[in-house]
Amino acid sequence: MHPFKAFQAHQQRKLLDNLVEQIINKRKGKDDEDDKKDFLTLLLKAQDEESKYSMSEMEVHDEILTFLFGGFETTTSQLCWVLYHLGECCRMIIFSGCS
Repeated sequence: MHPFKAFQAHQQRKLLDNLVEQIINKRKGKDDEDDKKDFLTLLLKAQDEESKYSMSEMEVHDEILTFLFGGFETTTSQLCWVLYHLGECCRMIIFSGCS
């Protein structure tokens, strides 16, 4: 990767990390009277019943990024395969019509 592109990627990653960190801190700062059932709240309130272990802020941060980009990556991969197969199908139709 070109050094400038690597620098840009690093800057974008830092920006994303800071944004996720701000959202987590904002949510942690709110009182429990706001009883939301969204993904972030569930991660922050999750606790193992036996060990009483709760996830650290860094673990919550990593889970949020995995959830966001894991879904994005899967969708992208599926879309690429669909386009590939459509292209193959169109190519077969074109070549079969030419002969």
